[in-house]
Amino acid sequence: MALINQTQDATKLLCWGRGDSSARGFKVVDDLGVAVDITGRTYLLTANTEEDPAPGTELFSVTGVITDAAAGLVAFAPTTTDTNVTSPPLDFFYDIQETDTGGLVSTLIKAKGLILQDITK
Repeated sequence: MALINQTQDATKLLCWGRGDSSARGFKVVDDLGVAVDITGRTYLLTANTEEDPAPGTELFSVTGVITDAAAGLVAFAPTTTDTNVTSPPLDFFYDIQETDTGGLVSTLIKAKGLILQDITK
């Protein structure tokens, strides 16, 4: 079973500043913590203010970009529109789904995120 490991941070808190579009990277690992070769797989990160949301109510969804398939590395970069929320700080929940080469879909992580207020507007 594949899992997500984000810089050894057990909380997996994902954070952006309001209006930021920088990528956040994740590492896909097996049960033993060994990187999984993710060649041919696809990834989708979806964010929502609700932990158990109704369909179609997401804040945003971002397709992952594989940055090193053999090392299991994938990154997600929202647009500035995605993170340009009117009420920061904004707590949200996110999950990352993987679709393997056979079409099997697996949720690899479900965790919390935060969009912070910025100083520069």
